Amino acid sequence: MLDAVCKSRGFLLRGGVYDTERAARVLLDEFRGGKIARVTLELPPEPDASVENETAVSDMEKAAESDAHKAEGEAHGTEE
Repeated sequence: MLDAVCKSRGFLLRGGVYDTERAARVLLDEFRGGKIARVTLELPPEPDASVENETAVSDMEKAAESDAHKAEGEAHGTEE
């Protein structure tokens, strides 16, 4: 990534070597100054375990109802 910044901004040292230290300083300064698009270094919040459990229980109940409905149809000779 720093090489790309160096190339696009012309940060070159003697011999055509990229000046990655300069690119890093510039990127950090721009990040601190809010010049780089919305970026966050924070982790997203942990998902709520109770919501996940409710969803899993709901999915299991739906599957059980579907299985029961299929079993009724087979017992009566009609399948859907």
